[in-house]
Amino acid sequence: MRHKISLMLLGLMFSQPITAQNPLRFQGSIDVFKNMEVPSGDVTVITGSSSVRFWTNVAADCADERIVNTGFGGSEASDLLYHLDAAVLRFRPKKVFIYEGDNDINSGKTPESTLKTMSQIVGKILTSLPGVEIFIIGAKPSPSRWQHQLAYLELNRLLKSYCAAMEQVDYIDVWFPMLNQKGKPKPEIFVADSLHMNSKGYAIWTEAVCPSMQ
Repeated sequence: MRHKISLMLLGLMFSQPITAQNPLRFQGSIDVFKNMEVPSGDVTVITGSSSVRFWTNVAADCADERIVNTGFGGSEASDLLYHLDAAVLRFRPKKVFIYEGDNDINSGKTPESTLKTMSQIVGKILTSLPGVEIFIIGAKPSPSRWQHQLAYLELNRLLKSYCAAMEQVDYIDVWFPMLNQKGKPKPEIFVADSLHMNSKGYAIWTEAVCPSMQ
């Protein structure tokens, strides 16, 4: 059974100092989010780094016009925490999908520190939006970052365990569906940079993520 986290503890989670590295470098994207129209009805927000940003067809893929994509490429969890009001809270969503951690690990942050920042994000969302459902998409495997595979696997283990202990928070695995029979990232689902996905990669994400948006 999941254990409820008190509002006091949630407050402590996101009252820690924000460690975003120059988060104002995303101001152009954030200004766009601030000017986006809020759809009527039960809104779903999907946010995070470039894997979300480039999922431009997410609303069509998931057959829901109320999906708002506020991905901003290059972001880390600390950047999302800094810009959470504009990227998530202003839309008053019923569901929030988050993909962060990919760039954190690649920049040298530990799985533990990344989890801490993710818990701050979750804490602020839960406190600001009672009744919201949150889905954390685990880190994906990619050929260009395969040297960090052990750190990504540890991050995903920590995220999955964290979600299992939280009410209103669930974990979505995209790691294993993106591996081939040899246990390596499927090269055919990536564009030339071997980091970002093509339509075949997003087809895997559609299958993994969209059912939770219904």
